[in-house]
Amino acid sequence: MQQLQRVNRLGIMLLLPIFTGIYACNRADVNISIDGSIQLQQIDGIGVNANTASWDESLKPALNMLLDSANMTVWRVIIETEKNWEEVNDNNDPFTFNWVYYNKLFETPKFQKAFEMMKYLNDHGITKGLMVAFVGHVPVWMGDKIEPLKSTPFKLDYSTGGKTLKPECEDELVEMMVSFLYYARNVKHIKFNLVNPLNESDLVWEASVIGPDQFARFIRKLVDRMAANGLGDVKIVGPDIGSMTLSMEKYLPELMKDSVIMAKMAHWGFHTYSGYYCNPDSVIKASKYPRMTFWMTEWNAWRNGLDEGRVTDYNYKFASECTDYLLQLLKNGASSCVVWEGYDAYYEHPPSTWSLWGILGYDQKTKTYTPRKHFYAISQLSKFLNPGTRQIGVSSQKSGINIVAFNDSVHHKVVVSGINTTDKTLTVKGELINLPKIQRFEFFYTDSLHNVYKNNEISYGENSFQITVPANCIYTLDGKVLQANPKFIKK
Repeated sequence: MQQLQRVNRLGIMLLLPIFTGIYACNRADVNISIDGSIQLQQIDGIGVNANTASWDESLKPALNMLLDSANMTVWRVIIETEKNWEEVNDNNDPFTFNWVYYNKLFETPKFQKAFEMMKYLNDHGITKGLMVAFVGHVPVWMGDKIEPLKSTPFKLDYSTGGKTLKPECEDELVEMMVSFLYYARNVKHIKFNLVNPLNESDLVWEASVIGPDQFARFIRKLVDRMAANGLGDVKIVGPDIGSMTLSMEKYLPELMKDSVIMAKMAHWGFHTYSGYYCNPDSVIKASKYPRMTFWMTEWNAWRNGLDEGRVTDYNYKFASECTDYLLQLLKNGASSCVVWEGYDAYYEHPPSTWSLWGILGYDQKTKTYTPRKHFYAISQLSKFLNPGTRQIGVSSQKSGINIVAFNDSVHHKVVVSGINTTDKTLTVKGELINLPKIQRFEFFYTDSLHNVYKNNEISYGENSFQITVPANCIYTLDGKVLQANPKFIKK
């Protein structure tokens, strides 16, 4: 009997590691529940800021990378107002276009680049997501000089543009912008329906300073003039103030006083280089226009020197910080996030040098564009999120592994994406509730060594999955929904 008991105890001891291993394999560090019945904001697409001044043949491969590999579907195309625009008034009547003047102006290289690049984007499917953005100061005759602020980071050159907008020149600036939009639509046959008219009007080094009252007055004039010239379908994205706090406290209330303006507002536009810090979603929902959506028309993680042409370390740390901000913004209601910026470019307005924010770096000697780590990190979301995708609820999250989920009923997909900010490998186990059954999941991640790397170490069923997420990585699960009874193969 004792010998038998010893054998039994020995057997249990031998089996114990096996039982423990089975338990360890089934144990998850993070358990999440993804509920399709919790319908959040519709995603209008992930996008890029793109400077039209960079347009030439060498830019096409860069645009193709952003369009095809990264699936960028919202394009904020930059047309600078600083130089070579209406440096001399077209005539003395802001309500009568001098088309002899404008026809000649818009055939100059500055504008031909803009039209050709927008046409290229049109030809590659970017129409609804094409947003014309006017960036920089007004022509010098339209504005007054103001004393630089002590906090101004750049030396201001007063010869290129006005630092304020004279009230008597508001209609002239409206005419200048509408003439471009009219020419683009009716002469160049560019397809677009969004305009971003004023950029960071609270920052003297970025634009002519326009306060909330004048801002709203200008937008109303722009809306009326577009309607009078057959551009009533073009809607506004704004106010695009540098400070998101100032934007919501001062500029939005002024715009919301005018129902005509609000009828033509497509989306509120905000900027942030510090992540989600001001809770615009709650402010909007508590306003007179709770159904308005908001876009982050500029976002990145701040790095000193990039505006002045000084390179930084474009490593995974920088890219992951930027992408963590992207996840924050989506989780808190942003319908689109447009990264600053698509590729390195030269700018006319201060500090009038190369901006090196690009997710594609530019080699000025070889005239070639190369993806930086940002490109791959952001692609972990942009590649899989199509316009019309709906963000859905995720519960039981654990700190250190930020997760968002989406249901794409058009392309029949469920997408789960997140970032592991810890130094530990984590097992994530998820269940899908109130969602279609899954035919298959594919697992991709980006870390310091890998770029949108497909990892086959994944187990899943029709309503569940389990993955092992490497330390310090951005990851995505791309799930194909089971349709019309195709043969389901469980991995």
